Amino acid sequence: MEKNDYDKYSLEYQKTWDIFNLHAQQRIHFFNFFIILVSALVGLQITSIRFDLCSGWLAVGLGVLQTILCFVFYKFDGRNKFLTKHSEKMIVRFEELLNLENMLL
Repeated sequence: MEKNDYDKYSLEYQKTWDIFNLHAQQRIHFFNFFIILVSALVGLQITSIRFDLCSGWLAVGLGVLQTILCFVFYKFDGRNKFLTKHSEKMIVRFEELLNLENMLL
């Protein structure tokens, strides 16, 4: 292959690496936000139970909200996991291609 092809693959490899980095960071940030949000809701739930606010219905409502948020974040994490794995596969393919070209040069 020519030098131009190598540069093209190298540029696409860099783009793929940037996309992988974006999705991996997004996954970590979503998880951190999930931990903070659920911790705050648990704190509110404990406080509502301790001081018997709204006869315990507030605690039940917060529990339902936590369940819904867990499902939503589970779906987001599945999407980010899929995109991260897809980027990993593309990076492996580009690395194999670039290594073969290096062997030929």
